[in-house]
Amino acid sequence: MGSTVVYKPLSMIVPGERLARDLVDENGQVLLQAGESLDSRHCRRLSVCGIDTVPVEGVDGQALEASRRASVERSLEHLFRHWRSSPGMNHLRALLAHHRREESRQ
Repeated sequence: MGSTVVYKPLSMIVPGERLARDLVDENGQVLLQAGESLDSRHCRRLSVCGIDTVPVEGVDGQALEASRRASVERSLEHLFRHWRSSPGMNHLRALLAHHRREESRQ
């Protein structure tokens, strides 16, 4: 496991990030073990259990920026899938991507 722990909202989890600590419910039952690689299925299950923030292993700044960029691009790909040939929509997508990356840094 990494030496640093970062608490991230489920909505910001990038598939493949690893849990830094065991996740337990209010009864103390282990939901996911430390070191487990998270994916969208895990995030949905945790959300249903009322968990909105999880401890993940910290990463260096460069890797964090790359994962943030990839996460934003994946979310926008779906939204703009029908508008790939429109210059105006491509410009809007670029502006939105920049805004979301900046917003996720805060």
